[in-house]
Amino acid sequence: MIILYWIALVLLAIFGFVNFFYLWIRDGKYPTGYFRETSINIDKFGNREFRALWNGALITSDSIYKFGNIENTISGVLGHNYMTKTLTEYGKVTVFLLSPKHCLNAIGLHSPKEPFKIILLRVLGWMAFPLLYLFATPQSLRIAFNGVLMAIFGRWSNFNDSNVVFYIAISFVILFIIDLLWWIIKNITRQ
Repeated sequence: MIILYWIALVLLAIFGFVNFFYLWIRDGKYPTGYFRETSINIDKFGNREFRALWNGALITSDSIYKFGNIENTISGVLGHNYMTKTLTEYGKVTVFLLSPKHCLNAIGLHSPKEPFKIILLRVLGWMAFPLLYLFATPQSLRIAFNGVLMAIFGRWSNFNDSNVVFYIAISFVILFIIDLLWWIIKNITRQ
């Protein structure tokens, strides 16, 4: 199954670029916003695909704003639940890592700028997150990590197209490295 997972990711990346260049050649102009729109679609897919995990782990059972609607982004649902105070502890950590400002912006609300030390803590949290792979089963953590990356795609979509491509490429590289390390650790411990 892991091979199908990687084949799907590679095909998405390849055909995403093929389609981008096709549109560029067909229309005779650079397709502005193409990667931003793709990032938002991936974010919406993550909201729908991982709804059971997100609804169970990130929000309380009495929440009115649930994950699963294909029209919503993960950040948008988190923003609504942040406002109604219906986030679980994991949900609060996720909103912190994504930034409350971003989650509120996703639902059309604006919040003040955050202090640098909060942004630094968030960056350190993201750097430590992949280490959790060492303490959990690879499949469950891959699902969680991939879903969180999809939420980040929504955040990255606030940047220009070249930055989005760069960050998506980095996330695929991170997933590949983590899978490779997991495979190595698993095979070493079998001997």
